[in-house]
This record gives sequence, C-alpha cells and structure tokens, in this order.
Amino acid sequence: MKFLLILLSAALGGSLFPLAAQTDSAAPAAPAAKARRAPGLAPGEMAPDFTVLGPDGAEVKLSDYRGKIVLLDFWATWCGPCIAAMPHNSEMVKRFADDGLVILAVCVADTREKYDEWVRVEGSKFAFITAHDPVGRPLRESDFSKVYGVSMLPTMYVIGRDGRIVGRAAGGGANENPAVTRLLALAGLPIETAHLPPVPERKAPAAAPAPAAAAVPAPAVIAATALVAPPGAEPAPAAPKPLFRETYGRLKAGEALPEAMLETSTGSAVALRDLIGGGPAMITVWSGGRGPGDEHLALMEAWSARYADQGVRFMGLGAYSTREDFDQWLQAQAGKFTFPVVFDPAGPAPKAPRPREDMAPDELEAFRALNSAHFAKVVPMMLAGGAMAPVPHSFVVDAQGIFLGFFTGVGASTADSLANLLIRAGVKLAPEDQPARVFTAAETAPPPPQPTVKMIEIGAMAPDFTTQDLAGKDVKLSDFRGKVVVLDFWAPWCGPCIAAMPHTQQVAAQFKDQGVVVLGSATSDTRAAFERWVQSNQEKYPDIIWSHDAAERGPTRASRALFGVGGIPTQFIIDRNGRIADTVVGYLPGEVILDAALAKAGVKVDPAILAKATEDLRKRAANR
Repeated sequence: MKFLLILLSAALGGSLFPLAAQTDSAAPAAPAAKARRAPGLAPGEMAPDFTVLGPDGAEVKLSDYRGKIVLLDFWATWCGPCIAAMPHNSEMVKRFADDGLVILAVCVADTREKYDEWVRVEGSKFAFITAHDPVGRPLRESDFSKVYGVSMLPTMYVIGRDGRIVGRAAGGGANENPAVTRLLALAGLPIETAHLPPVPERKAPAAAPAPAAAAVPAPAVIAATALVAPPGAEPAPAAPKPLFRETYGRLKAGEALPEAMLETSTGSAVALRDLIGGGPAMITVWSGGRGPGDEHLALMEAWSARYADQGVRFMGLGAYSTREDFDQWLQAQAGKFTFPVVFDPAGPAPKAPRPREDMAPDELEAFRALNSAHFAKVVPMMLAGGAMAPVPHSFVVDAQGIFLGFFTGVGASTADSLANLLIRAGVKLAPEDQPARVFTAAETAPPPPQPTVKMIEIGAMAPDFTTQDLAGKDVKLSDFRGKVVVLDFWAPWCGPCIAAMPHTQQVAAQFKDQGVVVLGSATSDTRAAFERWVQSNQEKYPDIIWSHDAAERGPTRASRALFGVGGIPTQFIIDRNGRIADTVVGYLPGEVILDAALAKAGVKVDPAILAKATEDLRKRAANR
C-alpha cells in the first residue's frame, strides 16, 4: 500500500480548508492555526531539498534538477487560478526547455486521490512535471508551509542553476505573470521583458518604533513585485536561517523523549530508550519500504563510525509500511550500513473502502475512528504528540534522552542541522563536520504564540465600522441597515478571494432586487494595492461595493479586531436588522453555499439551490 503522509485530524482538530493561518494573511480560510507561518525563502538562499511523489508513486526530488532553472509551482486541483495558469506554463516550458527550464508543479493541500484523478484526466495535456506532496491536507503540517512559506495558491519560486532562490511570486490566471517572467529572465533565460508593465516604485518606509510583542505580523505571502530585482542585478545573499526546529509536533526541546516499543530487524521487541543506549543519538524516520536514499544512509554510516568513541548512536526507523516491505528493503541494502534499523509495528494506515465523498456519514465516522485508533499507535506520531511529519525526517536527543531538535528531508542541509544539534548535545565535531554557522538557542527558539482570535458568533449584532471607498469617501456598515449585506473580507494578494469573486458578483446581481448588497471590504493590504486592483477590475464586478480598511495589516483592522477573522475569504451574511445570520468561509468552484446562506437572512432562494448547498457542505465535511 502506497504511503500517504497525512495529519490525524482527530488529534489536531483538522480544518475545513487546507490553507489555514493565524491571521487573514492566508487563504482560503480555516480555523486559526496555532503556529505562525514561515515567511518563506529570500533571494540568495539555498532552496531546501525535498521529496514528493510523482504520478507513478516514484520519488521526485528538487535536487534532481540541480543545474537547471526551476520554476517551482505550488498548486491544488481545487485552485481555479492555478489551473488557469497551466496552459501558459506548459507553453513556456516547451519554449525554453533547451535553455534548461524545468517546471516542477507540486500539488499541495490536496488528497492523493484528487491528484491522481487530475493526472488521469488532465495530466497528458501539459509538458511540465507534476508531483504530489504526501502530507496532503492540511497544508499547515507540510514543510512547504513551514519552510517555503506557502500560505496561498498558486505560489511560485524561481530557483537558479546553483540551487539558490532567485525570487518568489504569487497569483495565477490565464495570462502571463509579469513577476514570474522577470524572475526567469533574472535567472538567465533568454526571455524578453520589455513588454512588461513597469515595476511600481517602492518607497522606503518611514522609521517607526519596534512593534510590541503581541503585534500581529505582516502576511506571510510577499507581493509578487517585492522579490523582483532590477534586470541584470545579482540577488543579495540573505542571512542563513536554521533548517532545524526545536519542536517535533508537541514535543519541545528540553523535554524527555517518550518511551516507545519497536521491532528489531529479526522481529524481536525492543524499547527505544534501550536502543539509544545512554549517549547522544540521531533517529531518522523513513518510509519502511523505501528508506531515505543512499546519500543519507552514507552520511549516517560515516558519522556513526566517526563519533562512536563519543557514544553517539545513529538509528533508522522504518514506519508506515508493512513488515514485508520493510524486510525486502532491508535485504536490498545489505552491506551499506552497520547502524541499527528498526521497524514500527503499527504498520501502514488503513485504506478507505471508497473515496471519502462517496461514503455515508456512519461509514465515514467508522473509518475516522479506525484511523484514529491506528495513528494512536504509530511510533513517530506518539513521539510527536499526535502530529505526523514528512518523511524522511530526523531528531536528535542528548545522553539523557532529552529532545534537542528536529529537521526534515535529506541532502546538503542535513549535515549542518545534524552538526548544530550534536554540538548542543556536547559532541566535539571533527573540523570537516563543523557547520557553516552555529546557531544560538535564541536564534532557533520557536516564536512566541500569536494571540488567537475568536470569530464573532452567528446571531450576534454585526459591529459597525468605517472604511473608505475608491474615491476616499467613508463607507459604514450601518449605511446599509435595512438591507441584507454580504460583508466579504478579501485582499488583492489573496488568490482564493479573487477566484471567488465571479460567483460573488453573480450572487450580488441575482439577489439585488431583494435588497441584497455585497460590501467587498479589503483588509491586510495597502491603500495603493487596493486602488490598483479595483481600478483594473471593478468593471467585471459592477454590483460589488468596494472599500478599504485604513488599518491595513494592523491589529485594529476590522476583520480581525471586530469580526475575529482567521483567514480569507470570509463572508458574513447580515440581516436587515444588522444581525449576523450566517458565515461562509472560503470558496470552492461550483459551490452555492453563499446563495443558500442568504435564506437565513430572509431572502427567497430556489429550493434546488438550497439542496445543492447541503450537498456542497457534505462534501466539505467529507474532505476535512
């Protein structure tokens, strides 16, 4: 059974939509995630290697394309702008293949089943390489969120032939993305940029006092133009960042590693603590039937021999596979290493009898219970307090079995992360193993948790607030008392918000005769960005009233401070008396959930729409 890396929803309170975030800097929306998202990678940084699975289940690594110019495209089957951009991307890779361009389109925040179906129906139409992130849903548990800072789709990175980040861009659609074109030219492709619109001048920000600790950070997604250097310029190398973390799910640095029972290569039971044996240790977790690859095995073997005299132990843990697959892999690797490799007796995850959306509610509940019982026994998840990390991943403990740190993947970053953590365990490293930089505890400590927000409840009176329209005139929510208001919180950078707008416009036009108005309240972005977007797009959406929150990304913005929005798009349906009748979070193509929600505010809605909305909600629940 192919290993699909997932997060146990029952253990971590899974989300309705995959792109969840603490603030409304992520989209589509979901219940707020507890961890702050990484801001992504800056120009000049080395692109961390990763492993994903191609259409045939074979491993696809970023490092496979070293020496090429790589356009790394993060997408999902449900993402309209991602799909719309694919024909242009396919033509681009055909045009510049001889110049070394590779497009690696990694499907994230989506199930393997949905990806496989897309490949079956659409895959042959396009010339680029596709693969699937085995973490699946939710995205917040994927390293593409934590390391690459992906919090909206599509997000694209251009990576140079030397493996360094050239820049990052966001947004999709059928037309050329000027930011991507400029980045590809900067990476060395013979591509014309003279036809592109000029990059807006960016004024230096005025000096301001440092924000208080509780201040809400700016959105993790950087504007597409922010990473575009002038033509011919070299990106300045960014300060290195640690690629290891002091948390492993719920396990934190300084805490004792929980006890667990495993099986040796001969099938006998053994305690993890006995295997570690009273010295510093690194344990690498991999898929039992696949292993971590020869490069990682060689590194572990070399360091195991080099530091044996200091009591350092190295160990492999094969998980998420059958014992038969584990034994076959072990036999195939005979003679490559001498350190112990053990097996997680929990084995592979249960296989669903049919797609989740086709399962009856009681059948779905029974399958969730089966999964919950299984994952409660999976050793890596037990150690991490119920979370599942991408494989391969490694963690280091000191001689007392105290957890020091965790890192994912294999490749160039492995040695640096391992070296830093062994130094913290008191190991004296050979000169050739010294890391490029020894990070201090202050540099790698997890950021303090951001203050959570609670969304305003259905039935509450909608708080009044003031924003400004395109002409600068004040717009108050109370101006529409007596109307049914769809209060739509959105942002110009938010791809899913933009993807939902054609349907929102359709709703506004269809129900305006019943006194329905749509107020598109832009949040978490600048006035200039709002004006540019509305001036370019308002003709397409004539029945939406546009306004901008002057608080922008500040903690007093209405979306967060008054309505408790944790992600966008989020729409509040407000009845004629100013009371919140319903809330619609996110949007998937073809849904009519917003249409049906108007009925709760007294709007007459076709019964067929109500029935379809019920089915749309059932499908959302099945995909949680």
